[in-house]
Amino acid sequence: MGCAARAVRVPVAPVDEAAAFRLLDATARFAAGVRRYQAVVSLRGEGERGRFSGRLLVVFARPSGGPDPEAVEAMRLELFAPVGGSRWTLVATPGEARLVVPGERAFAEGEALEEFTGPLLGVSVGREAIAALLVGSGAPVGGSEHLRSRPANGSAVLANGTAIWWDDPADGGQVRRVVAPDYEARYPGHYRRQGRQVPRRVEVESERTRAVLTVEELEVNTSLHPDSFEVRTPPGYRRAEVRELSRASRIEGR
Repeated sequence: MGCAARAVRVPVAPVDEAAAFRLLDATARFAAGVRRYQAVVSLRGEGERGRFSGRLLVVFARPSGGPDPEAVEAMRLELFAPVGGSRWTLVATPGEARLVVPGERAFAEGEALEEFTGPLLGVSVGREAIAALLVGSGAPVGGSEHLRSRPANGSAVLANGTAIWWDDPADGGQVRRVVAPDYEARYPGHYRRQGRQVPRRVEVESERTRAVLTVEELEVNTSLHPDSFEVRTPPGYRRAEVRELSRASRIEGR
């Protein structure tokens, strides 16, 4: 299934500190350059309940300004049902997240996306982390000011403990592997060398889940629908706890 850990190719010669500064800045700049993102992503993997597969709509937008260029203003995640429609829709903005599950005629509310992604997807990630995974930086980078330790073998460690590896800068400085506190991400292939702005395949692993994300349909920096970040609760839906709904809303096993 492609979920197992893979060997990571790193440069033969270590990347010096100046080169690492340039790679960090370039990685953050490319990530922040994806201002709007909309894609249908297929997921295949293995978790606590065995193997699973599904298709997920992911939409996010960054704010028009602000001190953090990698910030995400709003995000929508929608898991498609096998026969049409959606199994659940999750919309998150700073300080607010809302999940609607039509099959349960229920909804749940919280303050952070992580409250929902852990129970639903098996990886507790927020808006910025999901955006970073999909645009190819693997984790929010923030630029060279967040470099914590001297680089070696094409890798560096950020202030929050995240480790990041690149290909040889001569190959475009593509991020190959990221080990963040809650997950690990890998990027097979050479999408940067092929002139692509973002990857079409990402491998993610956490303590609970291993999955391959394959982007099927993709729009980058195009106009988003005005209702992209709205989710309506039909009359008669009951309020529920996230953990209660997650038992009926996880990605289907197979």
